[in-house]
Amino acid sequence: MAVSEEVRRDAPRQFDLDKCVHCGLCLNSCPTYRELHLEMDSPRGRVYQMVQVAAGAMAIGPSYIEHIGLCLA
Repeated sequence: MAVSEEVRRDAPRQFDLDKCVHCGLCLNSCPTYRELHLEMDSPRGRVYQMVQVAAGAMAIGPSYIEHIGLCLA
């Protein structure tokens, strides 16, 4: 199985990504955002990145991996 097929299989569904309305209420609950104060390290920033990747507007690169990794690490 190619990597791209594997990523697509494990990717969040668009339906799930659309649930975020970018209200900002999650910011105080996110430890990486509380520590770093960077929008791309907030839950809504990560959702934005995932939507961009799903739409093909952004490739999974070092920046994406860094911000997503900070959440999961």
